[in-house]
Amino acid sequence: MTTHTTTDAAVTTRDHSTLALILGILSVPGSILTWGALPGGGFVWGAPLALVAVVLGVQSLSQSRGKAIAAIVLGGAMLAMMVVWTIAGLG
Repeated sequence: MTTHTTTDAAVTTRDHSTLALILGILSVPGSILTWGALPGGGFVWGAPLALVAVVLGVQSLSQSRGKAIAAIVLGGAMLAMMVVWTIAGLG
């Protein structure tokens, strides 16, 4: 007797593009307003938000492309701004 068992696990993916966009928007004041005002500046307050926004944006590109791309652009711009400001501050 042959028994065939198949399990069709439903793959559910959650759309994190809205969360990524919110984090990308919050990374703007977290990077700009805290620079030189709070301990750690943008590295402590804005960089984690920007990094998570980019990661979640990349993961959710297939669900909601517009919000995901906006989150990636905002987060990437804030990370790039921190690098540029750090290099400019060295000179």
